[in-house]
Amino acid sequence: MPLKDIGGPLAVKPPKPPKTPKQVEAPKPVEVVKVPKNRDPQALLEEFRKIGPRKAADINKDIDAYYAERNAFVDNYEGDRFEALIEWNKKNAKRLEALNTENANQELTNKMREKMHRLMFSEDPISIQKVDYDNVIAPPDQRLDAKYHKAYNDCIDYVGRFIDNRTLSRSDNSMLFSFTNLNEMQVFLDRGNYGGYCEWTGEGKIAINDKAHPLKSKFEPTFTQGSFRTLAHEMMHWLDARDPALRKRISDFYERRTAGESWQPSPYGGEYKKDKWQEAYMGQRYKAYEDLGFGYGMEVPTRGMELLLSDPLKFAEDDFEHFSFMITEVLGTGK
Repeated sequence: MPLKDIGGPLAVKPPKPPKTPKQVEAPKPVEVVKVPKNRDPQALLEEFRKIGPRKAADINKDIDAYYAERNAFVDNYEGDRFEALIEWNKKNAKRLEALNTENANQELTNKMREKMHRLMFSEDPISIQKVDYDNVIAPPDQRLDAKYHKAYNDCIDYVGRFIDNRTLSRSDNSMLFSFTNLNEMQVFLDRGNYGGYCEWTGEGKIAINDKAHPLKSKFEPTFTQGSFRTLAHEMMHWLDARDPALRKRISDFYERRTAGESWQPSPYGGEYKKDKWQEAYMGQRYKAYEDLGFGYGMEVPTRGMELLLSDPLKFAEDDFEHFSFMITEVLGTGK
């Protein structure tokens, strides 16, 4: 049977052209926050090496090169070798003298140290209220004489310049008085069997011992020894007791660093974890404070600050991990 035409010719609708997609925007570049040099441990180490004395091994290579050049000159000299040696020495004696002098002086100079200090200064330093020595809560015989006030305030100001600004607060287990002005630093004298201490209770005062380290009437930012170094040490305890987030970072760092180690008798009494600390006191344990919930590592920032101030290059090269922690988590705020 013939097929009936049931609808005329087949109507074929052409497909609709696809919609033109909207212009796809290129992804926005991820903003990379560049770490400032003063909180970049590797960048600081590289700068310290430019400032500090050269390593003895590098100087000795130059001395060996000096003698190799001299021997080659003498061997190739057309004439008497003794005359050659005299001629060489006339032209090069000061060069060898300079190398020997450099080799004998591997200590940081005060100028080198202060240059390194300036690299670590905070862009937004913490504000510490100046000491009103006449109103320190201490007996009159434990107050600093007026001739020392400026020097020790200058020291507080100087050390404060390394520390990034932060809000100070009392932790839930703080033993500081509720009315204590957390930004105030009270310094007094205590002549016990120690260089100094910082109270974690009451007013949270700092004690320095003028029998252990005589007081000075003029501040000098060397920190190789003495009462200014002691004050810088105790200032880290002062900060640690007023920054709960810092206290946690320090305790966590101590636990990570000493994981797997057992407590041992400490040369300073009590116990410590030996680890690879540059000195045993850095690993010192304070069991009573642990029991109160303060955690570990109370001497990590204190001794660390002493090394940052006295020889930052040596500290960075000998224990880069501890140095880095001090720069980013103690002087910095861990952000």
